[in-house]
Amino acid sequence: MWIFDSGATLHVSPRKEFFTSYTSSDFGVLKMGNDSVSKVIGVGDVCLQTNMGM
Repeated sequence: MWIFDSGATLHVSPRKEFFTSYTSSDFGVLKMGNDSVSKVIGVGDVCLQTNMGM
């Protein structure tokens, strides 16, 4: 599971190929909407392509 930050909130992505940069480290935990927590093991930048372009 990969997490990416849009600048407003954190998001989770299972698709590492979306990342244009990635830093692996221990970044603590992320509390999910169902009150579970997930360990954050990396952060990075993504480039998303839509039908309107990048």
